[in-house]
Amino acid sequence: MTNNSSNKNCCENVVTAPIIILSIVMTISVFYSGNMLPIESYSVIVNDNNDSNNNNQNNIDAKSIYENETLIVPSDVSNFIILIPNEAHESIDEEKHKLISDHNSYFIPTNLVISKGTNISFFNADAPWDIPHPHTIILKKQSSSESDNNEKDETIVYTSEKLDYTNATESFSLNPGKYSVTDKVYTFSKGSITVLDNNSTFNNNNVTKDSTKNRIMGGFYSPTFKVEKSTDNDGFDHPGSSLSYYKNEFAANGLKIESMYNFTYTECSYCPGEYWPDNKTGEHTLIIFSTDKNFEEVIQILQKLTRDNVYV
Repeated sequence: MTNNSSNKNCCENVVTAPIIILSIVMTISVFYSGNMLPIESYSVIVNDNNDSNNNNQNNIDAKSIYENETLIVPSDVSNFIILIPNEAHESIDEEKHKLISDHNSYFIPTNLVISKGTNISFFNADAPWDIPHPHTIILKKQSSSESDNNEKDETIVYTSEKLDYTNATESFSLNPGKYSVTDKVYTFSKGSITVLDNNSTFNNNNVTKDSTKNRIMGGFYSPTFKVEKSTDNDGFDHPGSSLSYYKNEFAANGLKIESMYNFTYTECSYCPGEYWPDNKTGEHTLIIFSTDKNFEEVIQILQKLTRDNVYV
């Protein structure tokens, strides 16, 4: 179920005539861990309907997203669903070994870049083991007239309701600008959202305009290989025990996998296999997906796929 109550702090200006980018190279800055970091130039290729041979027409590269912790969303995406991954209640400073990864530990992605008019939502996939881990998301907008690192000049523009496991916020929009993302309880959770003003950001010689934002996009974590133990503490089996399962389920539910990246995270020196037992494995896959289904349908699908996961 989604939390459908609207938030008065949520910004309202939504552009219905976004820009489709055929080839853009741009340099941006985003927040990370409360500071501003320069991000290298990215080449973003957005859906060229004439190129039927391009399997990933958006140039969405999960490896780059994993390593740089940044995703620049194609401008035809109407909504991006930010996943709060399993173990997101653990501090990277004190319990780093318990995380799925030390990259995109609290949000997929840590740093999100969207065009004006693309909505966002947060989805809680932080599984309860013995104790539930609800999350409350806070967004603060940075004042453009002050220093990038001056947190005192950030204004709270959005506070979500408490998100229980597999619950999502409403879909909402933000005005152009730079926002920090954190959690009301787990204040070590850090991320950023940058909303670009289309008309002032892109090179007009390289763009065409399209009035349609018609896709939803998001991220997901999966075990790469079939895990040895797919049951939880109560003995219930979870079929989401391998990437093979999720490839089939994503396709069956109308979610297109845009890109995947396999990674290993084994930071628990005293654990069998050197991975935190709740995660069931040290071999994981970052999945970036898209779909033309509506928002409510996608949330329902993600709820099932998340509950299927062995990360419980």
